[in-house]
Amino acid sequence: MKRILFCILMLCLLASSCVPRAAPRTENADEELGRILSERGITGGTIYSRAADAECSLTDAMLERLFFGSNTEDLRYVRSMALYTSGRMNEGEIFVLELYDLSHKEAVRRLLSYRAEKKENAVLSENGVYLYLLCEP
Repeated sequence: MKRILFCILMLCLLASSCVPRAAPRTENADEELGRILSERGITGGTIYSRAADAECSLTDAMLERLFFGSNTEDLRYVRSMALYTSGRMNEGEIFVLELYDLSHKEAVRRLLSYRAEKKENAVLSENGVYLYLLCEP
């Protein structure tokens, strides 16, 4: 009986060690945006952020212009956000929002949907606590 129990425990140990590890979670929207830009090989443009050490600050006035005509009150559910805009005269934009939790995801998603309706080639995406608005020219 002890041998059978030992064999079962060894099989469980071997099986758990073969499970692939999850990719490391990025810490905030700034890092997530940086990862997206590097994966796509995007350079140039401007990155706006709410982080204290950001080169270009994503201000409340800027957010009101981005979501003109929509109530930005739902942004209180967002932990961090970062925005990339291309430096060219096109509609290139990547907006990353990190939510505190998933309980208010639909409210923030509606806000991003409003922005997406104003842009061409806009795609909304999500991954866990991250919401993305991708507008490629």
